[in-house]
Amino acid sequence: MSSLYEILGVDPSATQEDIKRAYRKLALKHHPDKVEESVRVESEALFKEISTAYEILSDEVKRSQYDIYGDTDGVPNRNGPGSGGVPGFGFDFDDANPYGADEKTPDAVMEMEISLHDLYKGKVIKVSSTRSTICSKCSGSRLRKNADSNSMMKCMFCHGSGMKRAMRPVQNGWAIEEYIDCSHCDGSGLRIQSKFKCKKCSGSGCVEESKILEFNIPRGAASEGEIILEGESDEKPNYKPGNVILKYTTKAHEYLERKGNDLYTTWKLPLCDCLTGFDYKPSIKTLDGRFLMVNSPTGKVITPTTVLKVPNEGMPILDQGRNWLFKQNPKGDLYIKIEIEFPKDNWFIERNEITKLRLLLSHDSSFPKTEISEGDLNNAIYAANIEFQ
Repeated sequence: MSSLYEILGVDPSATQEDIKRAYRKLALKHHPDKVEESVRVESEALFKEISTAYEILSDEVKRSQYDIYGDTDGVPNRNGPGSGGVPGFGFDFDDANPYGADEKTPDAVMEMEISLHDLYKGKVIKVSSTRSTICSKCSGSRLRKNADSNSMMKCMFCHGSGMKRAMRPVQNGWAIEEYIDCSHCDGSGLRIQSKFKCKKCSGSGCVEESKILEFNIPRGAASEGEIILEGESDEKPNYKPGNVILKYTTKAHEYLERKGNDLYTTWKLPLCDCLTGFDYKPSIKTLDGRFLMVNSPTGKVITPTTVLKVPNEGMPILDQGRNWLFKQNPKGDLYIKIEIEFPKDNWFIERNEITKLRLLLSHDSSFPKTEISEGDLNNAIYAANIEFQ
């Protein structure tokens, strides 16, 4: 491809006055309104090249960048191996589509917070999505049916590579270099004359499509993870479509905590029940809406370290619910830690109630007793101003 200086017919050392003079001369000669109909199409293409060359070379900043990189966007004119072009139109640019046909469009990632109940029951999350798809009329070629080899030209902004170099800022004032699609040719490396562009996609090769995506979260799924829908991201000519990924985390539950397939919770019991036992009473509500009934036989003492284990009342175990080797709908276990509610200070009505309670409890010989000799008693310290935390 000719350089911008060659297009205007000037030397790279030309002054701004030389460039302006050359542009005016060529613009008058090749203006589409001043040529015969038979050569108008060619003149339009050439006139655009002349105008673009002048736009860049008449700007000192753009000209300097072009002199260094061969492009105003800082993309060097690469002639390395690659593939590209449009089949059937004789285009086979060495540096078009540098990524090759196996490159994918970017993945689309969504983040969502779901409930523990959703993981217990399983959930299908439906999301309305809009993406780019290959135009059905031009099959991504971007051209009308009557287009010919003169309909397209190598993009002079990216030299047919379809890419331009950009600097992306990162932390601490640093920046990294990356290549992005050329905005002048939509990353194709080719520019199309307006009258040959596909009407349906306006020459982009793609149209928008709206659809409902469904993400299936199975019963017993992990507390955080991702669901991948392959090939549901944007489509683009010469690229494979990327994936749509749903990344989810779990909201904290009001009273249940999950650890693996097991669930943990606490249950407040009055001291009276812990000492005397109780008939069946509702403890907690399970994730499927049932109330768990619990009893404690008379004589069974519940202590602050007591933990009740309720088998098969935890989370569903993933991937085993339909396997005949396992019991039906296997689940983890539920663990209930007892939190004893003690009476408030001065709860008794009469002093003798305290005496009766002490007599009842003192019958238990299992309580450890601290033995102290008379000598130790003489050296004992009587603490004052004790604070009970």
